[in-house]
This record gives sequence, C-alpha cells and structure tokens, in this order.
Amino acid sequence: MKKLIIKNPKVSKKVATPVGRLLWMNLADPTPANSPMQPNKYTCTVAWDKNDKMQSPAIKGLVDAILEVARTAYGDDTVTMQDLRDNNLLSVIKDGGTMKEYLTGLCVTSASTDAKYPPKVYGPVMAQGELSKEDITRLSNGDYGRMVITVSAYQVPGLKKHGITAYLSLVQFARKGEYLGGSDGGKNLLDDLDVGEVSDDEKALLETLPLQDKVEPAPKKEEPKKEEPKAEPVKEEPKKEEPKAEEPVSDSSFDDMFNF
Repeated sequence: MKKLIIKNPKVSKKVATPVGRLLWMNLADPTPANSPMQPNKYTCTVAWDKNDKMQSPAIKGLVDAILEVARTAYGDDTVTMQDLRDNNLLSVIKDGGTMKEYLTGLCVTSASTDAKYPPKVYGPVMAQGELSKEDITRLSNGDYGRMVITVSAYQVPGLKKHGITAYLSLVQFARKGEYLGGSDGGKNLLDDLDVGEVSDDEKALLETLPLQDKVEPAPKKEEPKKEEPKAEPVKEEPKKEEPKAEEPVSDSSFDDMFNF
C-alpha cells in the first residue's frame, strides 16, 4: 500500500455530482446545535448509479476532480482512487451498500457546509431562480437531483488526520421520486377508508356550504336548448332564398337570369 503524506492541504475544486436520489437533506434549516453527528450544518447526500451510462460524463468529472485535488495535495501525480481508499482518505464517494441495505449497488456522495453558508437550492430550470424555503421543505428522500460540491483536501492542525472531503455549494432538484429510505412512517399500515353513505344530516350541512352555490348553476347549462329558436331563423333564411332558387325553373343560362 502506498503511504500518502499531505503536502498542500489548501487545494479545492468545484464539480457537479451525477444526478441521483437525494437523501438526508437539511437544506431549509441547518442541523440542531446539539446534533451528535454534524451540528449547525446544512447537509445533503446523493446516491447515484455508477452503471448509468447517461451519467458517465458527470461520474468521470467527479472522479477527475477528486484525483486532481488529491495529486496536488499529496504531491504525487500517480495517486489513484484505490490509493485513497487504501489509506482511508476518501469520503467523497462511498459504497452505499456498506451504509444502508436499500443503497446496495449505489455510490453515495455526501456534503455539508457551515450554518453561516446556506447552500442555494434550485429547481429543474435554473433561470427560474432559487426555490423558496417552503418548496425546499417539500423535498423528500428519494427525489431526484444533484449537488455542486467543492472537493477539498484537509488537514486537522496538531493531528495526523487528513484526507479528501466535500463541501456543499448548491443543490438542484430534478423531479419527484418514490420514497427511498428505511421507513415510510407506517404508510404501509394504512389503506383506503370506507366512509359509507352520506347521512341526511350531512346532506343538510352540505347544502349550506358555499360549494352548493357552484352546483346550482348546472341548470343554466340547459340554456343552450333555449337558443334553438335562435337557430330557427337560420333555417328560415334558406326559405327566403327559395324564391330566388325558383327562378331557374326555366332552363335559361346564367346571363338570362338578369333579363327581367
């Protein structure tokens, strides 16, 4: 195993992740200050399929960014992804199957940023601007999207801890997806309710609601039938033209029709 010694920890590069399933998002608000994992952080994770050919350019771009940062930080142009894994220095791309069973077969990229630097969150059309905080709160595990992250080398002062990590810059939501996670909140325990027939009391209550006013205009839809008499004059007009049609009874030509 090649031993890597960091020489230049102040190296970074921005890059977009592949499109995948958004997970574990804290984007509308940062995590609580007493969070045991990442206090006061905005966080997001994307689980993506390394075999998705449509995402090949994005996957290559992410790997190239990691290697560029690593080779500069460790002063070695021969550093490979395997070298980073062997030294336990890479946290930007992880095997989803080692994290959660439902992520088996997917690669996972996680990123976070300090509460002082909230990430921008966009929808599918960038020109429409950032999503509102209300829209951001509607995002859920399993929705599709991607992140722009800053791949960075780091070194903890006074410790022999160093590596390659990712900081969150922005998130782009692509489309809604089926829920992806270990629990759906017990949704599988529910089914459709049989509300039964509406009672007379309930019908009386419904008749007092404003919605009833919207139902009453229905008879007005029959008014077009009253327009039928208006259509009769249209039928009579050809009758008024009938005398003119009678003139050609004689076998005269078009010119003879004007000889009165």
